[in-house]
Amino acid sequence: MPRACGTAGSRPSKQARRGPSGRAATPGSTKPSIVTTRAFTDADKAPAWDRIRELEARRPAPAPFERELEQKFGILYSLAQAHRDLDLWTSEAAGIKDYCVGVIFLDVDDFKQLNTNFTESIVDRTLLPELQQLVRGLCLHRGAAYRYGGEELLVLLPNCPLDEASAFAEKVRGQIARHQFQVEEQPVQVTVSVGVAAWPVHGSTLPAVIERANREERSAKEQGKDRVFIATAQQRVGADRAYVRQMDASSARQVDLE
Repeated sequence: MPRACGTAGSRPSKQARRGPSGRAATPGSTKPSIVTTRAFTDADKAPAWDRIRELEARRPAPAPFERELEQKFGILYSLAQAHRDLDLWTSEAAGIKDYCVGVIFLDVDDFKQLNTNFTESIVDRTLLPELQQLVRGLCLHRGAAYRYGGEELLVLLPNCPLDEASAFAEKVRGQIARHQFQVEEQPVQVTVSVGVAAWPVHGSTLPAVIERANREERSAKEQGKDRVFIATAQQRVGADRAYVRQMDASSARQVDLE
């Protein structure tokens, strides 16, 4: 009496033992059969990797890492992004000795007079965007520029000690002073006063270092504008600051502000 298919003790047919390709199948083998491989490689008469590349090309690209721009002009990054950037850079540099982030604070000289001469709306529409584009271009692939507020700008330079940050600040100051700005088709001379500090030399948090750089920027304005003042690490007991170095287009001299 013939045994029912699938019952215990039944033997697979000769065709089943050989598999669909006609070759003997190896029990427990996980390798694909020749027929399966050919079906994969010969699909649509194209090699398998061509098909894979075609499918990958159709896949949407991953969204790029987005950084937050400030809302008014949409040119420079926001102050919130500055905090994120510092956190990222310092975490990546954990354990690296003497790692510094240069902090540069810029403020447009005689900005109230510019608003009086041309009105605030015109200055916002013409001069400030051009200034921000200039600073943004100078910082490209070197650091990042942020709008701090009004006519004030902030620059962060990762892996940049104080002396290099100071040289870069002087470069930015000079480029702005030489740039031919125009407002309502009228040439306008624009200068900035600049203060330079560094994390963690002048503070363990970004607000503390910005405040230090802002102090030096105010001193630069008081001493004649269109110049760079640099905070030093040396501190006198009971004093807000010991010395700052004043740099302008013609000379660099140390000034005791006590």
